[in-house]
Amino acid sequence: MAKNTICLWYDKDAEAAAHLYAETFPNSAVGGVHRAPSDYPSGKEGDVLTVEFTVAGLPCIGLPPNKSCGARPCSKSSRCP
Repeated sequence: MAKNTICLWYDKDAEAAAHLYAETFPNSAVGGVHRAPSDYPSGKEGDVLTVEFTVAGLPCIGLPPNKSCGARPCSKSSRCP
Protein backbone atom coordinates (compact mmCIF):
# COMPACT_ATOMS: atom_id res chain seq x y z
CA MET A 1 0.00 0.00 0.00
CA ALA A 2 1.32 3.43 -0.92
CA LYS A 3 2.05 5.91 1.86
CA ASN A 4 0.93 8.86 -0.26
CA THR A 5 -1.36 9.56 -3.17
CA ILE A 6 -0.60 12.47 -5.47
CA CYS A 7 -3.63 14.70 -6.03
CA LEU A 8 -3.70 16.71 -9.25
CA TRP A 9 -6.31 19.37 -9.98
CA TYR A 10 -6.91 19.94 -13.70
CA ASP A 11 -8.22 23.02 -15.48
CA LYS A 12 -9.87 20.87 -18.14
CA ASP A 13 -10.21 17.11 -18.64
CA ALA A 14 -8.76 15.03 -15.78
CA GLU A 15 -9.83 11.77 -17.43
CA ALA A 16 -8.05 12.57 -20.72
CA ALA A 17 -4.90 13.55 -18.82
CA ALA A 18 -4.90 10.28 -16.88
CA HIS A 19 -5.22 8.30 -20.12
CA LEU A 20 -2.37 10.30 -21.67
CA TYR A 21 -0.10 9.52 -18.70
CA ALA A 22 -1.07 5.83 -18.85
CA GLU A 23 -0.14 5.67 -22.54
CA THR A 24 3.10 7.64 -22.09
CA PHE A 25 4.80 6.27 -18.97
CA PRO A 26 5.64 2.65 -18.15
CA ASN A 27 3.96 1.05 -15.12
CA SER A 28 1.00 3.41 -15.51
CA ALA A 29 -2.74 2.78 -15.78
CA VAL A 30 -6.13 4.39 -15.33
CA GLY A 31 -8.13 2.84 -12.49
CA GLY A 32 -11.53 4.10 -11.45
CA VAL A 33 -13.36 6.96 -13.11
CA HIS A 34 -16.05 8.19 -10.75
CA ARG A 35 -18.97 10.06 -12.28
CA ALA A 36 -21.81 12.10 -10.82
CA PRO A 37 -24.90 9.89 -10.37
CA SER A 38 -27.25 12.83 -11.01
CA ASP A 39 -27.30 16.53 -11.79
CA TYR A 40 -25.84 18.79 -9.10
CA PRO A 41 -25.59 22.58 -8.67
CA SER A 42 -22.44 23.05 -10.78
CA GLY A 43 -22.69 20.06 -13.10
CA LYS A 44 -24.61 17.29 -14.76
CA GLU A 45 -25.18 13.59 -14.38
CA GLY A 46 -22.19 11.69 -15.74
CA ASP A 47 -19.64 14.47 -15.14
CA VAL A 48 -16.29 13.14 -13.94
CA LEU A 49 -15.83 13.73 -10.21
CA THR A 50 -12.50 11.95 -9.68
CA VAL A 51 -10.09 9.79 -11.67
CA GLU A 52 -7.83 7.24 -9.99
CA PHE A 53 -4.66 6.42 -11.90
CA THR A 54 -1.06 5.32 -11.50
CA VAL A 55 1.94 7.03 -13.11
CA ALA A 56 5.23 5.13 -13.05
CA GLY A 57 3.94 3.11 -10.13
CA LEU A 58 2.83 6.16 -8.11
CA PRO A 59 -0.85 6.33 -7.14
CA CYS A 60 -2.63 9.52 -8.20
CA ILE A 61 -6.07 11.01 -8.10
CA GLY A 62 -7.22 13.61 -10.62
CA LEU A 63 -9.80 16.26 -9.88
CA PRO A 64 -11.58 18.09 -12.71
CA PRO A 65 -12.44 21.79 -12.48
CA ASN A 66 -15.06 22.47 -9.85
CA LYS A 67 -16.44 25.99 -9.64
CA SER A 68 -18.24 25.25 -6.38
CA CYS A 69 -15.10 24.16 -4.54
CA GLY A 70 -13.82 26.69 -2.02
CA ALA A 71 -10.20 25.50 -1.97
CA ARG A 72 -7.67 28.13 -2.95
CA PRO A 73 -4.11 29.01 -2.04
CA CYS A 74 -3.66 31.48 0.79
CA SER A 75 -0.79 33.81 1.56
CA LYS A 76 -0.03 36.56 4.06
CA SER A 77 -1.31 39.12 1.56
CA SER A 78 -4.64 37.37 0.92
CA ARG A 79 -7.52 36.77 3.28
CA CYS A 80 -8.64 33.19 3.76
CA PRO A 81 -12.04 32.23 5.10
